[in-house]
Amino acid sequence: MYLKKIWVCLFILSITLQANSQIIRINPEDGLLADQLAEEHPEDDYVSLSTKETYTFPYSTKDQELFSLMTYDETILSLKENKSFIKYEFADDKTSLLNLRATNYKKKTIPTYGSLRTVKYTSSGIFHDDLETANIVFNFSTRGDRINYSYEKKISDIRYLTKAYFHTSYLCQEKSISFVIPSWLDIEFVEQNFDGYDIIKSESTEVVKRQGHKVITYTLKNIKGVKNEAYSAGYSLSLPHIIILAKKYSYNDKSHELFSTTADLYKWYSSLVTDVYKDNSSYKSIVESLTKDAKTDKEKVENIFYWVQDNIRYIAFEDGIMGFKPASDDDVFTKKYGDCKGMANLLCQMLKTAGYDARLTWLGTRRIPYSYDIPSLAVDNHMITTLILDGERYFLDGTEKGVSFKDYAHRIQGQDVMIQDGENYIIDTVPEFDHKHNAAKASLELSLKENILVGKGTQEFNGEEKNRLYRDFKYVTKTEQDVVTEKYLSNSNKNITLSNLESKGLENRNQKIEFNYDIEISNKVTEAGGELYINIEKDYDFANLEIEKPEERVTDLNLGSKINIEKTTTLTIPENLKVDYTPEDININNDDFSIIITFKIKGAVIEYNKSINVKNGLIHVKNIDEWNKAIKKLNSTYKDQIVLIK
Repeated sequence: MYLKKIWVCLFILSITLQANSQIIRINPEDGLLADQLAEEHPEDDYVSLSTKETYTFPYSTKDQELFSLMTYDETILSLKENKSFIKYEFADDKTSLLNLRATNYKKKTIPTYGSLRTVKYTSSGIFHDDLETANIVFNFSTRGDRINYSYEKKISDIRYLTKAYFHTSYLCQEKSISFVIPSWLDIEFVEQNFDGYDIIKSESTEVVKRQGHKVITYTLKNIKGVKNEAYSAGYSLSLPHIIILAKKYSYNDKSHELFSTTADLYKWYSSLVTDVYKDNSSYKSIVESLTKDAKTDKEKVENIFYWVQDNIRYIAFEDGIMGFKPASDDDVFTKKYGDCKGMANLLCQMLKTAGYDARLTWLGTRRIPYSYDIPSLAVDNHMITTLILDGERYFLDGTEKGVSFKDYAHRIQGQDVMIQDGENYIIDTVPEFDHKHNAAKASLELSLKENILVGKGTQEFNGEEKNRLYRDFKYVTKTEQDVVTEKYLSNSNKNITLSNLESKGLENRNQKIEFNYDIEISNKVTEAGGELYINIEKDYDFANLEIEKPEERVTDLNLGSKINIEKTTTLTIPENLKVDYTPEDININNDDFSIIITFKIKGAVIEYNKSINVKNGLIHVKNIDEWNKAIKKLNSTYKDQIVLIK
């Protein structure tokens, strides 16, 4: 009996000790801080108390090459219970991730649930063949848990070190980015999007291995986490970051040129494309068949350009620093697929086979806001073909299905290009169209027939919307095309019936696309007390594009292209009725967008005009509040009704 009591006491003591260990497993000060931050940021699961990103530049005597080593050190505090901290880090064939370590608040080593073992990376079903991701995962069981972790990222060729950002996906109280620069390295930093951010820059000197190293540090506090923001314009356009330009270095009395000038960048690019032409035997007969019946150079070029669009599948998107070397022309033609570089190379060689002056061309799409004044691999993420014909340059992007000759996709318009020119290079700019190039026009003439709206409609499309429709309709059967077209024009609204549908331009990407149809719209007219309530809005453009939590937004709103919507709907007023009320007009116009709605009575007709324009395809963060207010007004008008009385 006595032994049993001792056993019970020991058991209770054991349970108590375990409970106490749970209570004291966090630093009390961390618990108080977590309570405070959780109240200030109720939607955040954790916060970075301190993030330090330090770049050093060791020289490998074994490989005789300068490389970059980034040490990442971060302290994370949990703001909630039973949450996991997940960080994704990217690597490629020039990058390796090393030495992941983690400790708790007592500075005791803890297991790392994540690892630096990388896995192949895909996004939206597209394979990035040289990009891998490493997942770093820690589990927090209690609010106030603190974990410090660090790792190293080695880039074997310093030219591939291009940018450093302050923002991450989570809240950060303070982040510093430091560069420890040896005296023999010539390096420059270009500050991007710093306006509006209180970024402090400091310089000091450290003695490293008896050599004076200059240390440049950038520090930013209270950094918002960048969530998965809908319609994000991308980090480079909106967020502060540092472009890193390693120009040259001298080590052991030997000088090494990197990217001091644009000419250096071009020379390196050229070295990658010297052997990408195999031979044209596999596609020479195709080129001959595409050009033999064409009467003009323009027709011959179009036939080749459109053949590549329609017959070569675009399967890879290698964004950023890797993958500048195109696959051979024969490889892309035989496999019938390639990335932008491979498709550009095949198109270039097919045009050369036909006797034309075609050049490989590098550029960055609109998500990259840099020009070739900056000699960096960060400037590029795309490759196209430039055709020089009769002294003019035409920029041909084989990846853009549906784009006609002399037309250009929004994503490359206005962008700098670097064109092959032997040992030299040519810098040019892709032509840019204003928003009217993307005109989407509609005209609807309606009348009442037993409380159903009936009439005729016409819609026409040019520019980006035309290209998108061409892609949607080109690769389906005729039967499917009719179904897809009707769903598109009716917005899949079961209350809209279209008949006598005619289309133009669906088979010819050089023309605008036009639709004509008869229409019946039910469920739009209500009769009550001798009055008719009528809603004549058909399409509800942008009705669902109000941005949630605009105060937390950090990136600009990207609508994908410039917008130009111009629509007119008329309603014939029955003879025995007159207009008692029309919805309120809207007139909003700022430097990003305009929304104009008018209702006019012209004799026996009500004319409803709608004009929506987004001049550059972007709504900047500063104007998102105004955008939301405009969309609310627009939705209010969409829901409002015309009132007819006797």
